[in-house]
Amino acid sequence: MMLFSYKSEDIKSKIYFIHMNHTNPLLWDPATQTEVYKNGFNFARQGMTL
Repeated sequence: MMLFSYKSEDIKSKIYFIHMNHTNPLLWDPATQTEVYKNGFNFARQGMTL
């Protein structure tokens, strides 16, 4: 997120984080997921077509 933090909200909304392993809290921690969304980014979920 730091790498793209200076980008516009329009650009950040198109960024989806992918390739997370089972130790990444983005998969299971609602607080981490909220932080990603709050910063204007997204993350891929199983079954999504991008």
